Amino acid sequence: MKACVFCREQGGSEEHIISKSVQARMQSSGIEIEAGVREEKGDGKFRQAHVLNAFVTRQICDTCNRGWMSQLEVDFLAAAGPLIEPEWPNEESQFLSEALNKSEVIARWAVKTAITANLAGTLKRAIPNEIAAGVRVGELPPTLTVKLAHIQRREAIGMIIHRGFWFLAGNEKRWRGAALGRSFDVLFQLNHLAIRAINAPGAQLGYVEPEKGFPLAAFPAVKYPRFGGHSFPTLADFEKILFARMPNQTA
Repeated sequence: MKACVFCREQGGSEEHIISKSVQARMQSSGIEIEAGVREEKGDGKFRQAHVLNAFVTRQICDTCNRGWMSQLEVDFLAAAGPLIEPEWPNEESQFLSEALNKSEVIARWAVKTAITANLAGTLKRAIPNEIAAGVRVGELPPTLTVKLAHIQRREAIGMIIHRGFWFLAGNEKRWRGAALGRSFDVLFQLNHLAIRAINAPGAQLGYVEPEKGFPLAAFPAVKYPRFGGHSFPTLADFEKILFARMPNQTA
């Protein structure tokens, strides 16, 4: 039996990548999901589509599963629950403002879910062990950025894991990782809400087409969030606007 990825005790407890409580709030338990890794060229490698309830990992211990992870799901739904329901709320500014006030909860949930999705997916390079150990006790990597966006086309569950980033060197784009073995870029779509967790040590992140406005930052918390420009037609549109640069040098 593999050790728990978070505390290194004996694993074996079944952990749903998208918890049953989140599925219930989304009203999405019966859907099928494809999980995989996007490559630089081509479509990447994906598991055969399977029912969302079967998207699980057992590399978690019972203590973590029933303890802090269970509480984190409760806290996440308190922070973002109205934004993951089938219909986007009419008073979005109120709910987005409340979500951003609980930005650390959303960021911690995103990292925890990225780690467990990685265990159940096909990504060969694991998210660094110290990040998993830290998130268990409420610590987040200092190079983490989490963004929220509204997706106009509701497709229930979406998930994309990247091995690296597009780096800009002048007008040229190059695909590479940042701080080899320590970077990741994971996107989730939960009905209309997109959550993007990016860890890019040694890189500066930005967005193409800034006239669209920046997605809402979830972590680090922003004092005056911008509610305009956070909406995108599809998750793919939100995905493709990210770029990275090496600080003070070309990529």
